[in-house]
Parts: sequence; C-alpha cells; structure tokens
Amino acid sequence: MKFIKVDNYFEDATRYLFERKLGLDLVEMKGTRNADGKLQFNAAEVLLWDNKSTEKPYTFPGNHFNQFLRYIRSEEMRVTLFLIIVHDYSSEAVAQAQKLKAFTEEDTDIALIKASDLMYIANEWKDYSDQKHPEFNLEVFNITGELTRNLLLSRMDWALKSMGR
Repeated sequence: MKFIKVDNYFEDATRYLFERKLGLDLVEMKGTRNADGKLQFNAAEVLLWDNKSTEKPYTFPGNHFNQFLRYIRSEEMRVTLFLIIVHDYSSEAVAQAQKLKAFTEEDTDIALIKASDLMYIANEWKDYSDQKHPEFNLEVFNITGELTRNLLLSRMDWALKSMGR
C-alpha cells in the first residue's frame, strides 16, 4: 500500500510540473492500460511519459520495455517522444532506451530524465526565454538517451529563444 501511494504522488507531482509549471495542456487518455501522461507535441504527434519509482537506479527491465512498446504502438497519433521519469537511472537503462527507439519502427525518441532535473527545468525555463509571454517548447526533451541537466540547459538555451511555440 505504501508503494502505491508513492507512485500516485510521483504521478501527481509530474502532472503538476507539466500543467502548472510548464503551462502545458494535458491530453486525457481513455482506459487504464496506458502511459501516465500525454501531451500534444504538434498537430500530428504526441509525447507520452511514464513514471517509474525505484529505490535504486532504474535499470529498464524487459517487462517495462514491452509495456512502453505497447503504449507507443497503441497510440492513435505518432509518438514523437516517450519520456521515462525516474529518481535515477543506470547505463543499462540508457542502452535499453536506444534499443526501444529501434523497436518502435516509427523513430520514436526514448528519453530518460531524473525527476529532480524535470523539476529544475520546470522552475527555471522562463529565464531562458527572450519572449514576453513564453511558451515551453517540448523540443527541449526530444532526444533519445539521457536528459542530463547540462544537456537540458543547452537545449533550453536554443529551444526557448524566439523558437517557442
């Protein structure tokens, strides 16, 4: 029961960051066998995310690989990015992200991000924009592999300068 509450809090906090801090509109999903969240990336594509709470660094086990592949393949629109949000991750998880990208057969990027880095971005992104009323650009997250804080800062630097949507 304790772990279910932790999972629910983690999912709620992630939704809060996307919706309230980044100002993005969450897309409702039907049913219960789907990713933890969905965002409209552009007119033809979506971003899906899933939270995985672990005490040790996330290793991306085979059952998660199959679960994520099912989420991506069952989505009506093209999934341009599948974001996995964790406390920490292993190098094995990064390798699995590369493999999953190949298996999607739609060139879906698969990115791993630490929850602490997502929270940092959510709190700091407006400082990287040169717009009066900035909108967060999801291109910041759109790569395969690990989204380290340094990489995120670099991507925010160009993605939020006059390119915002």
